[in-house]
Amino acid sequence: ASGLDAGGSTTMAFDGRLLNRPSDKGGERSVAEALLVAYTGVYVPPAPEPVLSPNGDGVAEAESLSYKVVRPSTVQASLVGPGGATLPIDAGTRAPGTYKFNWTGNGQAEGSWKFSVTATDDLMQVSTAERTFSLNETLASLAVRPKALKLRKKRTRLVGSFRLARAAKVTATIETANGTVVRVLSRRSAGAGAQRLQWNGRGASGGLAYGGSYRLHVSATNSVGRADLYAPFTARR
Repeated sequence: ASGLDAGGSTTMAFDGRLLNRPSDKGGERSVAEALLVAYTGVYVPPAPEPVLSPNGDGVAEAESLSYKVVRPSTVQASLVGPGGATLPIDAGTRAPGTYKFNWTGNGQAEGSWKFSVTATDDLMQVSTAERTFSLNETLASLAVRPKALKLRKKRTRLVGSFRLARAAKVTATIETANGTVVRVLSRRSAGAGAQRLQWNGRGASGGLAYGGSYRLHVSATNSVGRADLYAPFTARR
């Protein structure tokens, strides 16, 4: 990325993708001089799943890990888990390119994990990149019914269900599609097992909600960490 101007003619691209479009009506401006900083070490993108949960519900069952080198490099890639346990992922001499791996975490300790990659390139320059994520199977199988809710002044009922593998503090909210909270349904501690809650179609003020796209958001927090699941649905009057 190179920032050559602080105004609307600036364009930024990263890893082959254009991140913005210039807004300056005059278009590109000429640049008399520039200070450029380039990084050619190993790059590790953020983990797609901030919380990996291989619990069989079809959500976040595997983590897609990857790294990229732009020069021939000798690479050591590993996963470091709770207590410092280390799992080798990749090692050896690698040509320039992107290298991808899928990891399910089955049978591994729950908690915080780190994907760490160290590369020594053909100029003997050493670089290291790391990304963190967590493995947490506490929360699973969030569902709502009906998925198309009819809002009525009486007898409106949305039923949500989920499962806890262990005790946790649970917060459940009804939100718009962009995450605005419409109603807090529950803030409580719950034990392991099947859980159930209901929504009567009304907001925090007691008035009937508007029609549109919504989601049930359930968050479970305990000593392992925090896990979140979302179940979308629509509502109409």
